[in-house]
Amino acid sequence: MKIKKLIFLCFLNILVSVNAIAAQCVVVDSDINEKYSGECKDGMANGKGIATGKDKYEGGFINGLKSGYGTYEWPYGMIYKGEYSNDKRNGFGTMTVPKAAYLATQAQRSPLGHWQGDIYIEEGIYKDSMLINPCTGGKNSDSCINWVTDSNTGCKAWKANPEPNETITYTGECKDGIANGKGTVQWYKNGDLRQISNGYYVNGRLHGKGKTTWKGGPASGDDWYVGEFFEGSITGFGEKTYRCNCGAWSCHQCIDRGVFKEGKLIGSAPDEVNNISEYKAWQKREKNKQVRETQEYDERVSRFRKSLAIGDESSLGIVTDIRGKIVKIQTTESQCTQRDSTNSCLNWIENSVEKWVQLNNVYPK
Repeated sequence: MKIKKLIFLCFLNILVSVNAIAAQCVVVDSDINEKYSGECKDGMANGKGIATGKDKYEGGFINGLKSGYGTYEWPYGMIYKGEYSNDKRNGFGTMTVPKAAYLATQAQRSPLGHWQGDIYIEEGIYKDSMLINPCTGGKNSDSCINWVTDSNTGCKAWKANPEPNETITYTGECKDGIANGKGTVQWYKNGDLRQISNGYYVNGRLHGKGKTTWKGGPASGDDWYVGEFFEGSITGFGEKTYRCNCGAWSCHQCIDRGVFKEGKLIGSAPDEVNNISEYKAWQKREKNKQVRETQEYDERVSRFRKSLAIGDESSLGIVTDIRGKIVKIQTTESQCTQRDSTNSCLNWIENSVEKWVQLNNVYPK
């Protein structure tokens, strides 16, 4: 009997421990963070798990954020099954919305969905929880990929957001009807050349080193980017030259050089740096240099305070008295002696003043 009781108590302790660990495992989304069961690391939901609250989610987590594939259920019957990243619907997914739920949440519904009986379906590619490309069959299906086809060669190229009446001509290597290998795509809008992209293509996308030129017309000139691409986006090390500070008749030329992510410069680099490896090495050198400069300055400040004497010049003024950890400083303060009707000062004078300050606030001049 005692053995059974001991086993029961051990089992109870295990349950309590598991619940305590679950309680300490943080889920960021406040709509599902009342209860969690699943994988946990460093106090955050990491891996597969089930989180419930007002709503319910079952799927992947990274540092408490919904990530990877998951299923999210709302109490009024709406269900999303698909991809997440950074706690938002990103990637391919399918949202099913019963008619009653649709009427209750109509302002939040995407106009890109469609009805199937009494169910409203929003299926396709999501970005930051918004449906941006309605399609079926998964993110790699033809309907989900924004293909534009060269009418002469039949070879297709990809673009994130192709515009209406946009056409292409493609010259280069083509495999299974898709640009693969070295090639050049010229993009036209209503017959006018707007963009030229050349480099190495993988599945219709620039990938690796390449160049894109955006045509600005004879009056305003062109913009261009030379550098690395990743799956069609400007991501990696490169240099972008573009028009800036435009006036009525002309523009200046600006250059962004360094590391890009999805078209945005996230780290500037000097002229002597030419690739990611060199950029990382340069960053490390700069960081070490800053650390050394900070350490050297801190040592200089420490020596200055230890040897501080009356008559020394500091960042605040001339030292006139020292009493332990407080210092009297002689400095000047500006005073307005005459103002006009708009309260603007017409005459300033400098007055000599003395004031006590903390030693920790005194620095070398």
